[in-house]
Amino acid sequence: PSPMHANYEFRSSYLSSHDTLRERPAPVENRRPRLGAEPTVCSIMTRAVLDEVDDRGFSSAALAASVGLEESKIRDADARIELKHHVPLFARAAIQSDDPMFPVAVGRRLPDSAFHVVAHAAALADTLGAAFDLFSRYWLVFAEGLSFDLERGQHGDALVVSVSDARVPSARNTLIALTSYMLSFAERVSGRRLRVRCVSFPFSAPNRTSELAVALGTPLLTFDGTQLRIELDAGQLDTRLRNANAPLRTELEELATRALNRAAPSVIVARTRASIARLHGQSTVSIDTVAKDLGMSSRTLQRHLKYAAATFSGLRDAVCGDIAKELLRDRSRTVDEVGTQLGFSSRSAFHRAFLRWTGKTPAEYRSAA
Repeated sequence: PSPMHANYEFRSSYLSSHDTLRERPAPVENRRPRLGAEPTVCSIMTRAVLDEVDDRGFSSAALAASVGLEESKIRDADARIELKHHVPLFARAAIQSDDPMFPVAVGRRLPDSAFHVVAHAAALADTLGAAFDLFSRYWLVFAEGLSFDLERGQHGDALVVSVSDARVPSARNTLIALTSYMLSFAERVSGRRLRVRCVSFPFSAPNRTSELAVALGTPLLTFDGTQLRIELDAGQLDTRLRNANAPLRTELEELATRALNRAAPSVIVARTRASIARLHGQSTVSIDTVAKDLGMSSRTLQRHLKYAAATFSGLRDAVCGDIAKELLRDRSRTVDEVGTQLGFSSRSAFHRAFLRWTGKTPAEYRSAA
């Protein structure tokens, strides 16, 4: 349902009162995204691609089968689609349509429900900046492997989407569709079109870029960057929204938090630990270096770890302990060499840390290994 209507049908179906929120948590829990090891996207995004295919007279079932997907799974609003399937499906759909504006059309038809309750909560924020901040905070409910951030500057602001997982194949069509959705969403909730200075894409220029610029409402498109950047005139994110409703927005945020807490913790913690281990020994492992490795800002990473009830320092310490145990199994290294390789300034400091990790001294652990 559109959040622009005064009656706001979504409220009656989910939250008729505060008591409803407290007494009926089961629907959210039953429909929570189930994230796997591979980066995924909400099935509603993939379904929007198939719906556009159907509207153009092609077979969505055949298209889904061509990438090894059952259409019934895509039609399940609770399912997650691995990006390694979603991206090629989108690419084949765009080629089949023979229309460079196909991903723009998909973005315009993408329903707010693709973002669980986040888009509905965002539509009730005070300003566009507050609305897009909600998307940033709860982005993992929509997709993994992509991250969304706001950047504010003295001369203008930017909405930034980054590919944050090396396993995500080229997401050209998905990024164009997300640009189309975000600009369309902003116009719906504010009642005015955003003044966009430039849109930069992290891929080579497609055909008919002038048509794409017109469709997205920007005077300038650039390509071959490192991120999707939607550059806005200064003050655009301060635009007031016409349906601001703080009490209902708070209720919807509670539901979004529940969904994120169930969907994201294992994913973000595992990815952070893997990044720390990967960077260990290559450079100083800080939250800034790890966030950069994951394709997000340190602020976003801190926020996700907070939702997962984890801290960066705690994860870094745990990874250091795992590496220490692995190194000690290699008897070609002395205990002192292991401690030095891990960055400890003295033998006693390494021994104290190892006792904390395992309850044993390094020598005792090596003997038992």
